[in-house]
Amino acid sequence: MSRYLITPSLLNAWAWIWNCEDSVRESEKDNISLEDKCYNARVKAMEDFIHNLKRLPTEPNEYMKAGIEFEEECYKGNTCVSPIIEGGAYQIVGKKEARVNDMDFLMYGRLDVLKAGIIYDIKRIWKYSLPKYAKSYQHQFYFELFPNAYKFEYLAFDGTKLHREVYYPSDDPEEIEHVIGCFISWLKENNLLELYKEKWVCLQ
Repeated sequence: MSRYLITPSLLNAWAWIWNCEDSVRESEKDNISLEDKCYNARVKAMEDFIHNLKRLPTEPNEYMKAGIEFEEECYKGNTCVSPIIEGGAYQIVGKKEARVNDMDFLMYGRLDVLKAGIIYDIKRIWKYSLPKYAKSYQHQFYFELFPNAYKFEYLAFDGTKLHREVYYPSDDPEEIEHVIGCFISWLKENNLLELYKEKWVCLQ
């Protein structure tokens, strides 16, 4: 029987189809309505999700490159994040088998840092407002992969200030397997399930 890969980044790309509107703001310089801006954001989010679903290669943009470079400097001990993560284990892979909606899944994630029961996720951002990551499935997903972790902390650096956003397992009443079930149901309703099965089937 086939099983299928599921990752927090794929779930977040799917959720962004709706969450993207949170980042849309009205401006005096706008030549379109706020409603149109929201619509355009949803269209772009859907396009990006399909791109992810097809597992197409993505050319790193300047923001992605800056994030990678900042993370590497953190590991080398050269940033304000470095003292926090010093002594931790870096880039640990977590896996878990799950069965949802009569389908078998391999939940997979690679965390940035695990130290003394705390998962740290390093972010290089340009603007921060609390809570920035409340709707992200990343911490919820990693708590499932690493059940001995008792805290998840986003370390988000905006170029000037380090923002620390903390979550605990009890903060997420919705089980991640329920989220996966909703994701699969949505794919089926939108005629995308077969595409997912084709592109995300586990070869081993």
